[in-house]
Amino acid sequence: MARHPDVQEKDIIQAGRELEDMGKKPNPGAIRAQLGYHGGLMRIKSIWEAFVKKESKSFYLSKAQSSALKPCRTIMPVMRLCLWKGFPVQSSS
Repeated sequence: MARHPDVQEKDIIQAGRELEDMGKKPNPGAIRAQLGYHGGLMRIKSIWEAFVKKESKSFYLSKAQSSALKPCRTIMPVMRLCLWKGFPVQSSS
């Protein structure tokens, strides 16, 4: 029968974030040390890498969504939004 994990996923992620806040690179060994040398290195590695991948994916998605629209100047003093590709903005006047 398999053992239950010593350390929860949220604790691994929290330890990794704490290391980042201290300016250190969170690798499995450093995270394990932050956790008081509890948990398996392979499990810590897989959880941290999955978290980093998910965070970077959501970061780039939010960055792409925010940069998909940019402000364009029109004759009117009101700023209009146009597509990032530079499609012309039609004035309603």
